[in-house]
Amino acid sequence: MKRWFCFYLTLICLGAAAQKRGSAYSRYLAEQTSPYLLSQKLTAGLPSEREKVLSIISWITDNIAYNTGILYAIPRKAPIVYPKLTSSEPDTLTPLNDYVAENVLRRRVAVCDGYARLFASLCYHAGIRAELVTGYVRTDRNRAETRFRSNHTWNAVRIDSTWHLLDATWASGYVTYGSNQYVTYYNPRYLLTPPAEFIKDHYPEDLRWTLLPAAPALPEFALVPFRY
Repeated sequence: MKRWFCFYLTLICLGAAAQKRGSAYSRYLAEQTSPYLLSQKLTAGLPSEREKVLSIISWITDNIAYNTGILYAIPRKAPIVYPKLTSSEPDTLTPLNDYVAENVLRRRVAVCDGYARLFASLCYHAGIRAELVTGYVRTDRNRAETRFRSNHTWNAVRIDSTWHLLDATWASGYVTYGSNQYVTYYNPRYLLTPPAEFIKDHYPEDLRWTLLPAAPALPEFALVPFRY
């Protein structure tokens, strides 16, 4: 009986120690501001590129909130022009992505460009290629517009030699209509989405990032029923 009691007490102690280590690890990730170190922790021990990408995007959706301050600063009927930093060469994108990613990790808030660059930076440090995609998305704010204007940034990521599309911003949550309150809501519809589905509300400036054999013309895209 005494041996069983000692064994039971040992299990309790081991469980408490594991819980403490788990809390410390979670706190370490929550406080991390280095894209390199965060990427290494999030992908350590994961055997496949897909698992690494899902680990990265899961952390982003759990820990980064949308910066609604930009919405309050803009009149309701005015089109939103999101901050965008562009470069055409991957080698010059990487330091810029890291710079933006560090700022996002310190503040824990971002708009679409920050979400996309954080994802690209974490992928880069995990040895996975990810690209920024800029283009037009349909929202409640611009559904009446007929003229194309770039207003959003998302990503294309290469997994096992195949490109996939994802929108870390829209996968993380949404902003309430009228009150502009951000609500965390994990939405897998915008993670590794089939191109034929993704094109329904995301139209890239560079049509190759539709990942479709024949990209729809802009008027055709505009006629697709709006879903909010």
